[in-house]
Parts: sequence; C-alpha cells; structure tokens
Amino acid sequence: MLMLRTLLLALLLHPSLSNTFLRATPLLPAGRFRTLSSRSILLPSHPTPASFEVFHTNAISPPCSPPPGTYDDNAVVILVFNPQTNLFHLIEEFHPSSLQDRIGTIAGCVELYSGKHGPPLPFSNTTTPPISYVDTAAMHEIAEESGIHLTESCKLYRLFPSPPSAQSLPLPSLPVTQHPEPTFMDKYSCCRLHPYLLITTSPPLAQLTNRDREEAGMRVRTLTRAEMLAKISNSQCSAVSGWAMHRGLQALLELGLSS
Repeated sequence: MLMLRTLLLALLLHPSLSNTFLRATPLLPAGRFRTLSSRSILLPSHPTPASFEVFHTNAISPPCSPPPGTYDDNAVVILVFNPQTNLFHLIEEFHPSSLQDRIGTIAGCVELYSGKHGPPLPFSNTTTPPISYVDTAAMHEIAEESGIHLTESCKLYRLFPSPPSAQSLPLPSLPVTQHPEPTFMDKYSCCRLHPYLLITTSPPLAQLTNRDREEAGMRVRTLTRAEMLAKISNSQCSAVSGWAMHRGLQALLELGLSS
C-alpha cells in the first residue's frame, strides 16, 4: 500500500515521467579552472529530489559560473596523423590526477566568453555552441600544443557525430554549419567533447617555449598505431584520450586510409 501511495505521489508531482532540473548550488569556492556544484534533480521514479555533485569548467572568463544548462563547458580533442610516415603525433604531459606523465591527444577548452575563439558571447540557455568557435578552438590547440600551423594541404575532419561526414574542412577558412551533438566526458562532468582528426604531413615542433606553468614539460611524442594502442591497453593514457584515439582510427578506416 505504501509503495502504491508513493507511486501515485510521484505521478502527481511528475506526470510527464521525465527528469526535472530544480536547482544548482556551488559547493566550494570556484577554482581557477573548475567548479564543483550540487544539482538537484526530480527523477520520475521517486517523489523526492536526488542530489548529484558535478564538475564543470569555471567559465574561463568571466571568473564566475554561468547558469546551469549554458554551453560554457566544451572541449576539443584532436588526433594528428601523418600519412607519409604512417605515424601519429601525440602529447605527453604531467597529469595531476595520477601524479605521472601520460600520453594523450591534443586537447583544450572552447572559450566562448573570453574572445579567444570568437567575439565574446552572452550567457545562453542553449547547449549548442557555435561551430565556428569549436573549429577555431581546435585550430588554436593544434598550433599551441604541437606547433603545427594549418595550411591548405592539411585536412581537418570533425568526428562528431559518428560516423564522420567524410568531408575535409577547407582551411584556413572554416564553414559554419549546423552543429551535431557532442559527447559528454563523464556522468559527473558537464564537459562536452568534440573530437577531430587532423591529417597532415607537416612535422610538429620538437620544442615549444611559450608554455604555461601548468604545461611545463609538455612534449610531442610520435608513435606507430601499435604503440598508440599499447598505451591504451597498458593504461598509460586517460579514458578520454583513448576514446579520441579510437575515434580517429575509426575515421581513418572510414576514409579509406590505413595506419
């Protein structure tokens, strides 16, 4: 009887049987890059709200968290492949979570409010960032982390959603098209991932001097396909980078390129 009353109460409170966002509350003072907050959600199967702790980017300028549901938290991940050498260019850097150096793809946040990747945008309730900002972020991260500057001979592919469109983006001017759905990083992370594949014969720079202090020691590593897969199998890269590597390998197969 009690179970039936609970079910009826849930239906009265939530007849649509869909999740309802109630509120978000910051749990800690905002850090330099990230914020932890609690999200209260009314689920259709229970009459009382559930509470979840989630991480999200600390807006990257201005120094405050935008309202929940805004499209502030987006990142690009780029796998770089050289078809002449049949090698992949990856990044090795220190990971504070494991306190060890790890291999990964080129990656970085999409900045929508700072003016770095396009004119500063107002906060919005949409979860879809303009594609031009995402493409620009990918191009900037490639140059910043590998020293590769894109030319007309480079081919940059969006790998979202799966399968890829199999149409390379003309460079340096990128088209503004309808933005597909990105992939969430984790159940408890608000970050949405936008994977890319860069096919280029331009070599990366052996040493970059304009590193931030958090990127000190970052270096480019060139690996074969077998070596890259071994890094994934031996837990020598993050789950996000491993996923991005597999997406890039899948795209190479779909594009008719073997590695």
